[in-house]
Amino acid sequence: MLSRLGAQRGLVVRHQLHHFRSAVSAPAVLHGIGRSLGARSAACQRDVMCWAATSSGPEFPGDSRDDKRIPEGAQWLVAAIETAVETAVGKAVAAAEEAKAEAKEAKEEARKTREMLGTVLEVAVREVYARLAVKGAGAILQSVDDVLQFVLPCHILLTAAQDQAFYRALRAAIIASLLDKDTGFLNAVIVLLKGEGMEQEAGQVEAVLRSGNGVEVVPRGRTGRKKTPKGRKKTPKGRKETPKGRKETPKGLRIVRQCLQAAESRAKAKGLGDDIRQLFQYCSGESRQARAELLETQLFVRCAAATLLGAYTGVLEVDAGAGVGGEVDEGAGALRLRAGETKYSPGEMDAADEQLQALFMLAAFTLDKVLAAAAAAPAASTARAALVQLPRRFIMDGFCVYAGKASEQQLQRRKAAADRRTVADASVIGKGKGSLESAVLQVHFLSARYARV
Repeated sequence: MLSRLGAQRGLVVRHQLHHFRSAVSAPAVLHGIGRSLGARSAACQRDVMCWAATSSGPEFPGDSRDDKRIPEGAQWLVAAIETAVETAVGKAVAAAEEAKAEAKEAKEEARKTREMLGTVLEVAVREVYARLAVKGAGAILQSVDDVLQFVLPCHILLTAAQDQAFYRALRAAIIASLLDKDTGFLNAVIVLLKGEGMEQEAGQVEAVLRSGNGVEVVPRGRTGRKKTPKGRKKTPKGRKETPKGRKETPKGLRIVRQCLQAAESRAKAKGLGDDIRQLFQYCSGESRQARAELLETQLFVRCAAATLLGAYTGVLEVDAGAGVGGEVDEGAGALRLRAGETKYSPGEMDAADEQLQALFMLAAFTLDKVLAAAAAAPAASTARAALVQLPRRFIMDGFCVYAGKASEQQLQRRKAAADRRTVADASVIGKGKGSLESAVLQVHFLSARYARV
């Protein structure tokens, strides 16, 4: 009887062991890296434990009936299952680490590929620009000097800069219309406020602009003033005397400051902290000369773009054609300037068009003021003699060189001549004696694969 029980129990152990070996050797388990193995091994382990807990074999003398109720074969089976599960988990972790390393390596390869493609595109673009006679590198235009270097031929600009008095007068003539009644600054503030959706505040600044009073300068240190004696001129309109005789901030300046303060937090959240700071610096200018210096340097492109285009930008970028200036085209009787914009997709052609339009308007505006100032300068000036020889016609060829192949729809949008030709009107040029007679922009779109649109 005992031998039969032992045989039966051994048969069960062999059956469970065969079931476990089948489980751990299944291809699906190995392919799952421990996932199916864990589930099936756990089920097998539960079967064995249930069998061991419910089996009621004969008791032997000295048997404490603790772990001796689980046969030796079953104990080995449980240990084998635990070892197999641990091994499968270890393999799964190792596979995850390997996959992570492979993903990192693939990301690095993608980065290197992008850099390689960028280098190839750069070489191709340079060849296109060289074929189009677009000379010079890229540049960022912000100040009057930046725009003069972009527009004027190098030798003429050098001659003008050597005459310091003439060059100072030239710079002053360029910003004169922007400085007058603070027109450029107020337009820049209006565009900023509208861009932030602050229409009410923009309307308040527009009222200041329409008043023609500008943003009056308040010299630092003048905290009070004496009572006006008889026979002397009274306080100008727009200023008020406080009961203690202290002069209040002019109304226009106060309105602009309040509007800028209201927009400050929004602008800083968009990364426009430097823009707001520059506009506040203009408000805090202690004299007209201090504001003129800001207009000539940090605020020229911003104020000119706002006034001419209604655009809010502090700088203009040119990808090719900067640093050499225009060239006199004897056949066309014009000063011809070539500039290039590089885009990595045909879908960016519209953005390139807008950029070239802005560059053209700013260049035409500046050149117009330069020629008018040269015509009004003393005849003995050497710089004047060089400038007055320039033609009174201006042509700018703007080239957009893009990577990839444009769709038929994108090409059709660019085939109309009206989309490629812009003429500057009287709001930009022709306001002074000797100024520009005409200014035309011709935009061309080309693929880096040399396919002309």
